[in-house]
Amino acid sequence: MMFQDQITDSKWMEKGARFTVSPGETLPIKVTVFLGVTEQNRTAQTGPEQPADQLPPGARELAELDVQRANLIFETSRAGVRIEPEYYQLPLSADLPVRLGADPYDCILAPKLPADPAKDNYSYNPSRISVYYVDRINYPLDPAQPRVRGIQCLHWYSGNPNVGTPPGKGPVVFVSYSHHSPITLAHEVGHALGLNDVEERLGNRDVMHNLLPDGPLGADARSHLTVGQVFRMNVWDDSWINTRRPKPPQRACDAKQPCPAEEIDPDGD
Repeated sequence: MMFQDQITDSKWMEKGARFTVSPGETLPIKVTVFLGVTEQNRTAQTGPEQPADQLPPGARELAELDVQRANLIFETSRAGVRIEPEYYQLPLSADLPVRLGADPYDCILAPKLPADPAKDNYSYNPSRISVYYVDRINYPLDPAQPRVRGIQCLHWYSGNPNVGTPPGKGPVVFVSYSHHSPITLAHEVGHALGLNDVEERLGNRDVMHNLLPDGPLGADARSHLTVGQVFRMNVWDDSWINTRRPKPPQRACDAKQPCPAEEIDPDGD
């Protein structure tokens, strides 16, 4: 919303000039949320002695809260984007985690889901961001992280040498139910929109910080995107949304077409 070419009058260069820029329309991000959390896992997480009124939310409710949190972060950071979700409950089966590619983790193949002719977007849809809520994400590629909160597969990005799928497929996101943070969905969608992990470089409040511990004083407290990050989400040609709309404003964010540094954040700390 901040990066618009609406001011064409040369008077903007005069000292003390004032202009009113009308916010552009918020860009919808089409997301399909597949619910693959099994009843067995939900029962195991609660425990037999836990009162019924203290049960954790179901996978659908958990996903809806995560979408609300992500949209709130995008709105307060003036990102100009908003998640528009569709939800589908997957038929539960013993081999569902394997077919989804979450246990063990597999980002090479698109999830092997059964087709349902009654639902247009039941299976993996390459024209949308597909988010899979699963029992857990078994991440054997990194022994130091046997469990992770979420992972995003860069299926659409042809420049990634680790992606074994042809360019043009949509991003795939896995979100863990048992090792969960309400900010994980916003973080992983941020990856789909061209943002990288930043560790502590942009502070503990930054949504893309990837090394914070679990809990309300750690990973759950992330709530901010910098102006530099918002620029990349909207303008960088690595952002998923710039593969889905005609003739968007794009930059390569390299030496020939530099982008504002991610640290640029007039409204930050």
